[in-house]
Amino acid sequence: MPDFKVDIKLHKKGPLFQNPSAKIKQFMFDAKRGVANTGKEMIRARLGQVLKHPTGIYESRIAVEIASDDVSLTDRGIVYGPWLEGTGSRNQTTRFKGYKTFRITKQELNKKMPELLRPYIQKLIRELGG
Repeated sequence: MPDFKVDIKLHKKGPLFQNPSAKIKQFMFDAKRGVANTGKEMIRARLGQVLKHPTGIYESRIAVEIASDDVSLTDRGIVYGPWLEGTGSRNQTTRFKGYKTFRITKQELNKKMPELLRPYIQKLIRELGG
């Protein structure tokens, strides 16, 4: 079973990003990690609303994983994750179609992205002398 995750991607444009400095690399990493942490809290809040009989196990598996420059929000591959998300094979044959927690959170994060990135951008501008 694949684990579920929300990949945080920021697209870099312009001359400032052609030869990124350490400050810009740190900005990218901090911004991705910050957005992922916000997403983690959003997922946990949504699970608190939708889970009928929560045991705390699934909620405890929601994590921000960092590998090199990549930051991911994942359920760490828990076996019933696809069923809860609604993408498992069992969802096609039962009435339960899943909670779509990761997919809804991804959409909400995309809508909030300018607001979420603002403090990181302001910090970068200050550090670059702006």
